[in-house]
Amino acid sequence: MLFNPYFEICSLGFLIVLFLYFFRRDNMLDTSSTLYAVFIVVAIFNLSFDIISAFTLTYAAQVPAWINMVVNPLYLATQIVLCAIFMLYTMALVNYLTHENRKNILLLLLPAALSALFILLSPMHNYIIYIDDAFNYVHGPLYNFIYLVAFFYIFSGLFFVSRYRRRVIRLQYNTILAYVIMTVAAVAFQYFYPQYLVSGMAVTIAIMMMFLTFQNPENFTDNLTGLYAAPAFPLTLDKLINNRKEYGLIVIDINNLKFVNTIYGIQGGDELLAQIGAFMMSSFGANNAFRIKGDRFVGIYTPNSKVNGEAVRKRFEESWNLSGSEAVISVSICQIPMSQYASNRDDVLAIMESATMMLKTMDKGANLDIDLQTADTLYRRLSVDTALQYAIRHST
Repeated sequence: MLFNPYFEICSLGFLIVLFLYFFRRDNMLDTSSTLYAVFIVVAIFNLSFDIISAFTLTYAAQVPAWINMVVNPLYLATQIVLCAIFMLYTMALVNYLTHENRKNILLLLLPAALSALFILLSPMHNYIIYIDDAFNYVHGPLYNFIYLVAFFYIFSGLFFVSRYRRRVIRLQYNTILAYVIMTVAAVAFQYFYPQYLVSGMAVTIAIMMMFLTFQNPENFTDNLTGLYAAPAFPLTLDKLINNRKEYGLIVIDINNLKFVNTIYGIQGGDELLAQIGAFMMSSFGANNAFRIKGDRFVGIYTPNSKVNGEAVRKRFEESWNLSGSEAVISVSICQIPMSQYASNRDDVLAIMESATMMLKTMDKGANLDIDLQTADTLYRRLSVDTALQYAIRHST
């Protein structure tokens, strides 16, 4: 059979470009974005195997049989893996990937693992595919079993976003629904017209839709400074807490930003924010610097970081070039050790807010170093407030 792989070749090109763009920075801020990245990588391998097999099967008589019996099972196995990752991705979107659901998740993944292994062993049993004596590519008696497993995971993904509909926004739900419809339609078309390889194209279009709607890194980036924006901050905290990493926060509040805009103009204010963003990125690294409000920046430091509160303070004692003029800007800086107190991101955000409220009671331009005793006091106060709120909510 003469296969037409050119749709897949174009799709592979798009995926490689998307891969390079997505991975130019650490955009795996949470479980869903990590699984999305894995989804892209597996899709690239799947398309590559599909394209290679299209040529090796077309010229099967001239190609050693073992090549087809290696490449084709790899293509079919990665297709199963791709569908299973899609299900995991939908689970992550609805916050189902938790320790409490671990057993259910492992049970759901078991058919994928067994199916992929069975497919990879095709050269030993010929139940899925084989090359006959006339060098023809032949489907074995259990070939259609692959479709059943793939559809199981695709519709399982749709089930989870439908079952927990309130946990996803409408755009996410519609995108997942579009993925299912396009994938099923493409697989059905390719089943009846196997010479046209279009399933990879459908997956690529769906991946691009996910990227453009809710996986675009630009959604987490502050355009003016290039730093991570507010939505990325709690996701980064989750990673730090889950990885049990020791860390702390340096919070920088610009005092009277409106006054800066009045004196130096909006352009001067933007220049200031851009320069502070460049300083934050060079000091803390691109993955640990954030602009979470118009006049508030946060840097995350670790024991291995070269930057500390003193170095930040010294920089802000120096001048900034605003529209050709040198200006010293008043800022308030707070350094907070976090990892030994906060066990979840809500605690981190609450302690940070309490510390910045303390900073606001001081003179503008003040510096506040939260020592271990003060941090412990803030955490105890937070625990009491949380307990009171819980009691009030459950008293009725």
